[in-house]
Amino acid sequence: MIRDTPSSAGSTSMLSGAGDELSQGQPAFAPFSQMEEFLDKLKCLNYDDQFSKNLKIRPLNRHYFALQTNPGEQFFMFTSLAAWLFGRAGLSMESPQESDDPNSLIATILDLTRQLNIAVDFPPNKLKPGYGQQVIYILDAVAEQALKQSKFHFKRPVPPKEVNTEEVIVEDDSELLLERIEEEMVAEISSEDEDALMNIEDLHRMNNLTFQNASSKPDHILESNVDEEEWRLEVERVLPSLRVTLKSDTRDWRSHLDQIRTHKQRIEETMKAAEAHLDKLSNDMGTSLNKIATREKMLNEQLSEHLARF
Repeated sequence: MIRDTPSSAGSTSMLSGAGDELSQGQPAFAPFSQMEEFLDKLKCLNYDDQFSKNLKIRPLNRHYFALQTNPGEQFFMFTSLAAWLFGRAGLSMESPQESDDPNSLIATILDLTRQLNIAVDFPPNKLKPGYGQQVIYILDAVAEQALKQSKFHFKRPVPPKEVNTEEVIVEDDSELLLERIEEEMVAEISSEDEDALMNIEDLHRMNNLTFQNASSKPDHILESNVDEEEWRLEVERVLPSLRVTLKSDTRDWRSHLDQIRTHKQRIEETMKAAEAHLDKLSNDMGTSLNKIATREKMLNEQLSEHLARF
């Protein structure tokens, strides 16, 4: 942002116009935008070091005076900040205390505001809540006068000088390492291709040998010289080792489905036997409750005369 501080006459007319707008009403977002502009002016006045740190007060947030949070705290912050701004603008106001009369503080602030040629076109009770558009208007106008008193103005930006530096290509160790890895990978791939070619030639040789062996087979049927009984005994001996047992996986949904069906069947079987007992128990309980109610009614009728005496 590049601008010069406006003249005193222009500022006075601007503030007067702002006071007229306050009486006519502004959009709902106006206090928020004015509050942000006011915070920018506080930063230009070195508010963080000269006000917050000296008084040990937390810095204001962007919407402090635009929204209601704690009216007592906000009113004290408003009066304290106004007293500090009046001091920066060349006027004198004692630092407010929490025990001071709010009406007298507001009257003092309005008197000092008018001394700075700032138009005030709203009743004093608008400042008593400690927040709102009128509070921001007073603080923003006094901050503007404080900036004039301190002769603050924005300087024109000075662009940095561009320095033409020659690009220097520096070989990075990581790039050299990457090139070396790529060369090794290419060498491995070429060696694997050679091995694959050799394996294909071996397969051709094996196929040729198999074909030669097949062509050299005798034409008559071969007969085994193994005893049948010994063969059966050997099969029975190794049969347990050849059996494959599949372990059920607990995560398999099929096993879960089988378990659900089994449990459902057991529940249905148990329910058939328990349903009769539950019905009988329900009937017995109903009969007992009816007897108790009848007995209670009879006792009330018999003891009504005795109870009336007491």
